[in-house]
Amino acid sequence: MFVHILELEHKTAALKETERVLKEGGIFILNHPMSKAFGFDEYRVEEYCSFLTLHEFISLITENTNFEITDIKPTYYHFRRTRMPFALTRLTRGLISLPFAPDMLLATDYVHARILPLEQSDTVYVRLQKPTRPG
Repeated sequence: MFVHILELEHKTAALKETERVLKEGGIFILNHPMSKAFGFDEYRVEEYCSFLTLHEFISLITENTNFEITDIKPTYYHFRRTRMPFALTRLTRGLISLPFAPDMLLATDYVHARILPLEQSDTVYVRLQKPTRPG
């Protein structure tokens, strides 16, 4: 749902409130679509969705909270809306209800992750952890 928080100051407020209510050592996982995969060069709002560059997304977290980023995972499920996806990916997406389709999507996602930079992923999942106080 973070993608539907359109204004940066509202995203910041949501992150700060999450940090406030999360217990020490608690984990928060969120995702956000990346601007470049959707043909934008920076923060952008289109219809009811917002898009950020990887740098903007990480800066939003690190400059406004004390969360530790413990993991970042890309997904390429839409694989650059501005370009045609690989034929196998397109076919698999059309057959998503079949039992093998999720495994095929994960396999194509793995291939895309090996050949495309993180900044060009469709979405980035970030795992945040609230630090524990020493003592």
